[in-house]
Amino acid sequence: LGVTSATSSNLLDDYEEGTWTPSAEFSSANPSSGATTGTGSYIKVGKLCTVTCNLNNINVSGASGDFKITGLPFGGSTRTSIPIYMGSVRTRSLNVGSNYLVAQIQDGLTHMDIFENDNSSSGDNINAGNCSDGASDFNVTITYETN
Repeated sequence: LGVTSATSSNLLDDYEEGTWTPSAEFSSANPSSGATTGTGSYIKVGKLCTVTCNLNNINVSGASGDFKITGLPFGGSTRTSIPIYMGSVRTRSLNVGSNYLVAQIQDGLTHMDIFENDNSSSGDNINAGNCSDGASDFNVTITYETN
């Protein structure tokens, strides 16, 4: 990559791009009308995978627990050397006390959480109670490491 000799450390040996289907799920109970799926795309270069996704008008009727996005390409974070990956998130029709939200994938997990960084020391995961049934939207971009 950018050199005249093709030594193994300078070769781009893995590049892939494609689409994936994110699903909105909840940690205790999924919506009675079924999980909401969205659209997503990814680019993987070596061990790094950057995903974007849009989940619109999510269903929360009958749902409870923390909100999570499942279906990540390559199984999510398969590494345990990085404690947490963080990305950007934009929402609509979400009932939270803070305007600062982040997407996060914890080490070794196959889903992503949306985390509200409020004024407390611990912050809080977005949950079913923060969402408006049929109205809440999530647009996310995050980069994480895979095997």
